[in-house]
Amino acid sequence: MKKQKFLQLCLLLLAVGALFFIYFSINPASRQSPFPSCPSRQFLGIYCPGCGSQRAVHQLLHGDWLQAFRYNPVLLLTLPLLVVLLIQWLLRTFWDKVWRIRLFENNKVLYGLFFFFILYMIARNIPIPALDWLRPPQA
Repeated sequence: MKKQKFLQLCLLLLAVGALFFIYFSINPASRQSPFPSCPSRQFLGIYCPGCGSQRAVHQLLHGDWLQAFRYNPVLLLTLPLLVVLLIQWLLRTFWDKVWRIRLFENNKVLYGLFFFFILYMIARNIPIPALDWLRPPQA
């Protein structure tokens, strides 16, 4: 079990390191960015639900919530959910505490989130001006 906790600690440190790298690196929206572009956008020409997330995280870390919303609105809307899931994982992994939220144990909620992301992906790829706000601004 100690090996598993060590690997999870390494994963956590890697994630924190990635956030530091995103914060201190060149803005992912710039042409000189070291970050790779989205494979679905590059090879298929479509926006996936995560398109714009790197740029949104960079803007969030710098306190620009509005620009982060422009890059990926769903990332900002699901941020509270992601924080709760992170806290649950940290409590379970490093302090052997369990904080259960029954909402996350309901398969209907999980299927609902899955279909929400599918619909979001479809909507952000429909080329009508009313849905332009769902697509990330071009660099």
